[in-house]
Amino acid sequence: MKINQLRWNRIAILAIIPVLLCLAIFVFGSVITHNIKQSFWKNDPIQAAQIAHAMTDYTLPAGYQERAYFQFQDLNQVIIRPGDAVGGMDILLFNETLDMSEQELIDALEDNWVKEVGEHTYQTERAYTETVMLCGQETLLSYRTGTNEDNQAVKQLVTIFYGKSGWVVVVIASPVEYWNQDLVNEFLYSLK
Repeated sequence: MKINQLRWNRIAILAIIPVLLCLAIFVFGSVITHNIKQSFWKNDPIQAAQIAHAMTDYTLPAGYQERAYFQFQDLNQVIIRPGDAVGGMDILLFNETLDMSEQELIDALEDNWVKEVGEHTYQTERAYTETVMLCGQETLLSYRTGTNEDNQAVKQLVTIFYGKSGWVVVVIASPVEYWNQDLVNEFLYSLK
């Protein structure tokens, strides 16, 4: 009798270990993945500016600067934010060599582009769109609302246009209280 009970105890323990392991991966996996991704960002404003201007030319809003970059194969990302990094909006520029039309890119990838901007993560949905001319091209501005990792209300804008070396995606993200539509317009209409 004792041997059977001992055998069942061992089986129960062996069965619980994989369940606990799966639960730990589920709970901590996204945090670990996020931290690993952040370790690939390089804080070099000079190199970040060079990478960004290889994608497109623009004028920085007052007080903003290129802060960090991420490169992997044919993917380039640059984060632009206020020099003091307190408040304000994050601007993410990135390009990747993709053989798709603008509409195919938007349909397939918009939700993915806005999930992470620099070290922040977001859950947003499209609120409305606006068609404008950027860089001599008709392009869609997609405004999104939702929350960030701290459950703060946020606003985002995502757009895509053809830059110097392919499609350039612009994502602007901010807690609602720091959103500045004039600054957004100033940056967007400075794109060349």
